[in-house]
Amino acid sequence: MKWGIIATIMVGLVIAGVLGTMMSHADAADVQTNVSVLTDKKVPVENVIQGDTVYIGIKVVNNGDSAYPLSSHAPVFAYAKIYKLNLGGKQLVDTVKFETKYVMYHVVNLQPHSNYTTALQWTVPSNVTGFVEIDAWAGSAPVGTTTVDVTGIQSSNDYNNEYVVMDTDALAYYPGQTVYITLTNYGDEQAIFGAGFKVMNDTGNVVTDKTQRHLVELQPGESIEYSWTIPSDMESGWYYIYNYANDDYTMIYIL
Repeated sequence: MKWGIIATIMVGLVIAGVLGTMMSHADAADVQTNVSVLTDKKVPVENVIQGDTVYIGIKVVNNGDSAYPLSSHAPVFAYAKIYKLNLGGKQLVDTVKFETKYVMYHVVNLQPHSNYTTALQWTVPSNVTGFVEIDAWAGSAPVGTTTVDVTGIQSSNDYNNEYVVMDTDALAYYPGQTVYITLTNYGDEQAIFGAGFKVMNDTGNVVTDKTQRHLVELQPGESIEYSWTIPSDMESGWYYIYNYANDDYTMIYIL
């Protein structure tokens, strides 16, 4: 019994020593994340077009003198959140992530004066124009930020879409039910905008993307209808439906 107690104490001291070493390494590391938007040829750009497929480049740099534990598994997961900038505020409009189902668990260390790079593929939303902020990171690295200007063929600023109103046939639904979404032009002029819609949960993750690669033309008084059948395993909560006519969205609750 006495030797068992001593062995337990020694194991505890070893574990504490390892954790202490990792924490001291992380504290001594000087880590920063640089974010950029790249073309398919990995050329940095400051302007993108709606519907373009580009890459969000993430470069984690360790300028310190100690190793930094970037992740507890490989490959290293990476994430990006995209916000529309407007009048000093920002609104989440899209998210991108890299996660795999199968991982190998071991500490991925970023050695001193070295870097880790990855890139997330991103299709520029058709419901956004102007400057957007991109916050991105990989593993346990701090968040990096960049901005990019979005323009394009489906810009709501080019057309009179102010009076396009989106409605759903109900406020609350059960999983498995179908949501019917109607967009109506209540204005006095033609409205032109990107077809389709996108549904996001209350944490900003996209749960379904029904973006279509063509334009909708609605004359005054005309409507277009879309539908979405809620998956049977969808979690309860509030969900946001975004259209591509303007920056408006509607909320539904899944019971």
